[in-house]
Amino acid sequence: MPSVNEPLAEHYPLTPAEAAVVALVALGKSDAEIAADLETTETAVHSWRRRFRERTGLAGRQLTAWTVRHERCCIANSA
Repeated sequence: MPSVNEPLAEHYPLTPAEAAVVALVALGKSDAEIAADLETTETAVHSWRRRFRERTGLAGRQLTAWTVRHERCCIANSA
């Protein structure tokens, strides 16, 4: 897992649902807020977040930093 101080250059393929969740996580939204925005359940949001974290090792600040860096390449291209 990359440290917060390392550049996050790795690209990860995202499903459209993961892209939406990751983008909302980076905005600081809670699982409940994300579920409401996406008209789904908190359980589904938690599952998408968990799968992304398991694949990438990114969570918290690292996830936010990755999202900012990859908004145009990984997230936008997943939609």
